[in-house]
Amino acid sequence: MCRACIQSASRELLESCPGARQAAIWYEYCTLRYSDDPIHSTRVADPVKRLRNTQNAANGAAFKEDRARLLADLTAQAANGTFQLKVGAGARNLSRSDFATIYGLVQCTPDFSSEECRSCLTEIAEILRNFTSIGFRVLGPDCVIRYESTS
Repeated sequence: MCRACIQSASRELLESCPGARQAAIWYEYCTLRYSDDPIHSTRVADPVKRLRNTQNAANGAAFKEDRARLLADLTAQAANGTFQLKVGAGARNLSRSDFATIYGLVQCTPDFSSEECRSCLTEIAEILRNFTSIGFRVLGPDCVIRYESTS
């Protein structure tokens, strides 16, 4: 599945961005980034893609608190990952919300140090701060955040 995802991403980038010196694309099961500049252990802020569920939580303040706690826990998981995998995944029951559970996934490129991973995820989490959307994806070239809620 991984190989097929990367092959599709490669084809699409070559068709969509012919001659581009750098590009990034996000698929459901893979991310592909290339550049003619060094990318190993190098942070890049752009591009960042935002995908937001348009449905909002009724109790926005409580939802934001629960989401922030979940993402902080997952960020710590990812930052403490290995040189092969820096990912955090989990769920939190929502006690004061119209939704029962929030599920989250965060990931950094594995060549990042713990601090670089934590910094990247903290930066892109700021994008979410003012939203009460029940689902959101923030896709950066170096790290990603995704969460969804269910009733």
